[in-house]
Amino acid sequence: MHLKGYHPTGIKDILKAAEVPRGSFYFYFYSKEAFGLEIIGLYVQDFVTEANQALAHNRENPLRGLKELLDLFVKHFDETGARLGCPIGNLALELGDIHEVFRRKLDEAMSALRRAIERFLTEAVRLNMLDPAINTVELAAFILDSWEGALVAMKAAGNTGPLRRHGRMIFERILPEPISGEQEPAGPA
Repeated sequence: MHLKGYHPTGIKDILKAAEVPRGSFYFYFYSKEAFGLEIIGLYVQDFVTEANQALAHNRENPLRGLKELLDLFVKHFDETGARLGCPIGNLALELGDIHEVFRRKLDEAMSALRRAIERFLTEAVRLNMLDPAINTVELAAFILDSWEGALVAMKAAGNTGPLRRHGRMIFERILPEPISGEQEPAGPA
């Protein structure tokens, strides 16, 4: 489903990939829709776990942790040949306009991803690495929205150049100071 999309992937494809009989599938999921909605929740859970680990590893520099998180995904896409993209973004492009139940679930998922990114920024504000006047919700939304756009561009380009450009813009232009070296307090002296 991640590679081919929701509609082109049939129940037979899912059963074959999972190596389970039809009855086992329907024991856990009453429909392909229920399965798809579960996939969204599992992806969000995995992303939040990765984000929490990156933040825990970088308590003194949460912005470095955010960069490490995004770099982890760039490495993953390098290994996959710049294929697949984000399952949430892929499903949003495929189903967001035509399937209200999926649209709502995908909106919830994007909000959860944004909140995970926001935690890095909020911690950076707490550590005086970012100006306390910064709107961390808006900045997190911008980082996520531009990342999703970079993923679409990556798939079109067939390489991770757009993701690397995203990282340079975020971490060299928008959030340059706290990534390496000594940090000075943000705001007026």
